[in-house]
Amino acid sequence: GLQSHDWHQSLSLLCLRLISFNMDYYWTLKELKDTKVDDAQAKVTSMPSSLYKTREQQSRDLEEYNITNCLAYCFYSPLWLAG
Repeated sequence: GLQSHDWHQSLSLLCLRLISFNMDYYWTLKELKDTKVDDAQAKVTSMPSSLYKTREQQSRDLEEYNITNCLAYCFYSPLWLAG
């Protein structure tokens, strides 16, 4: 049957989403400091068959880390509905 969804479960999920967004921001800042690009990574980004892997490894632009995107990321409704 249906289980109740308590407020502390929602709060835990919100905290995890905030941590995830901020860790992505941290890794982007760290990546900007370490601007070294090795040849292996350049080869992976040029291969069209590894588009998903490339998107996993690349960070968003620094301008995309703002309060609007943070709130959108945290309160994205399909994630709340799916639990």
